Amino acid sequence: MATNSKPKISGRESPNEPFKRAVAGCLRAIARNHDLEVGYAAERPGIVGGKVRLPEPPRKLSAADASIVRGHADSIALKLACHDPKVHRKLVPGGQQARAVFDAVEQARVEAIGARRMTGVANNLAAMLDDRFHRGKLDDITDRADAPIEEALALIVRERLTGMSPPTAATKLVDRLDAQLPAAR
Repeated sequence: MATNSKPKISGRESPNEPFKRAVAGCLRAIARNHDLEVGYAAERPGIVGGKVRLPEPPRKLSAADASIVRGHADSIALKLACHDPKVHRKLVPGGQQARAVFDAVEQARVEAIGARRMTGVANNLAAMLDDRFHRGKLDDITDRADAPIEEALALIVRERLTGMSPPTAATKLVDRLDAQLPAAR
């Protein structure tokens, strides 16, 4: 029988625990894998084996902070749901830079699938990207050799697939590269 009463929260539970459980549940649902282990840490977000690591949300969680954490979760979930590792291994090019571009464009592709299907996911991914590029200080890059070409190409692909503009902090980087690319036919 369903009830409207809220469960009692243990005195030891952090105020962010309900948020973390909700994010983990959404990640598992989008990834279609209810066995995923989801943890939070101050380390870089990612997945190793069946363990997902997301950024630890701040104690005083703002709406922007929540969107960033959800964006990381959505990004990982979409890769798990829409990426085929066998096909990827078969098609991945040789060379470090070519592989980096291939991987970044593939991530942009799987994120575009989710962004086009779900507005909330699109907003979360945009918040995550804006945070990543803001922290990366890409506006300060003046030498093309220092610019992460794989990130710029992934943002161009994302824009073409979703119609969403690159984050403000990455605009100079993308504009610089986009001007050098041939027009889409």
